[in-house]
Amino acid sequence: MNKQLEVAAIDVGFGTTCVASEITGEHCYYHCFPSRAVKVNPSELKRLESFGTTQRNTVLVNIDGSSYEVGPGVLSKAADANERLLNKRYISSPAYKALFVGGLSLLKTDCIDLLVAGLPLNQLDRKDELLDFMIGEHHVDRRVIRVKQAHVLPQPLGALTYHAKSEAKKMNCGIMEALGNRARVTVDPGYGTTDFLTSIGLTIDEERTKAFELGQGKILRSLSTYLSEALGTSIGPELVDKAFDTKKLEIFAETYDFPVADDVFDCLPLIDSLCNEAVDLLTNMLGEASDIQEFIVSGGPAPDFARALERAFPRHTVKLVEKHEVAVCLGFAELARQIAGVNSNKVA
Repeated sequence: MNKQLEVAAIDVGFGTTCVASEITGEHCYYHCFPSRAVKVNPSELKRLESFGTTQRNTVLVNIDGSSYEVGPGVLSKAADANERLLNKRYISSPAYKALFVGGLSLLKTDCIDLLVAGLPLNQLDRKDELLDFMIGEHHVDRRVIRVKQAHVLPQPLGALTYHAKSEAKKMNCGIMEALGNRARVTVDPGYGTTDFLTSIGLTIDEERTKAFELGQGKILRSLSTYLSEALGTSIGPELVDKAFDTKKLEIFAETYDFPVADDVFDCLPLIDSLCNEAVDLLTNMLGEASDIQEFIVSGGPAPDFARALERAFPRHTVKLVEKHEVAVCLGFAELARQIAGVNSNKVA
């Protein structure tokens, strides 16, 4: 008798790590935390014995003999952005592995039959390397978590799938029917890159699919410089990142509206300029894009990039993916569910 497969999805991005499980057609559990892995000095280990409690909201992960703290609470300890995962070979770095294992620790199961993960378009040539790491046993927080099978997919494909699932629900039809034969471009601005994926249905047009190294990280660093000059004090990228989420910039005892504080600063021109820079690269690749029916946009900075797309392509439809901050992982969760459905007769 076949058992129900345990499937999950994980997306370790440059800016945010997201993991999803307990996946059904209508629901999945998901959790996100900043992609920060702080190396812990062994002399501090006794002080860190409370990892995994709600108070700390972090876990301790051992990678190659070194300990790393990861999880939602890590930002409260790390004051600068140096631990952000920014090097191009990030999937082989101890920090990436710590984030991956830390993400798995948030799952309720210790045995995952199928795990789906993603990579930016410019990292897909390293898919096999990531698969080798994913499949097998992972030790964290006194647990051993086993991954039996895995798939690695382009990150924008996750966003496209979640968009299709959302549209299918509105139309009361299947995902492929919701996508139809429309040509669309999925725009997925991450922390390190902005990915552009052109497709008809779920068939990718590889000639017009590309990653450009201009993402939210550059926006945060540029705004950090601008705000530091405007306010006369050092404003780190992490404070700017938080301001994007809360719409407030908190400095010392002052709280400013963000991105515009009357008579103090206006970040919108700089944000728009940087988003325009990325979209200009897309325009160079697509031209007028007369065969494209719509653009869909995911990722944390999606609303800002959507404005740039509307300016560059005024005759096209531009749509924000629902839950755009986590759409990639949620799309991978749906793909994991569908792949597991296809392969369910293979697992006893």
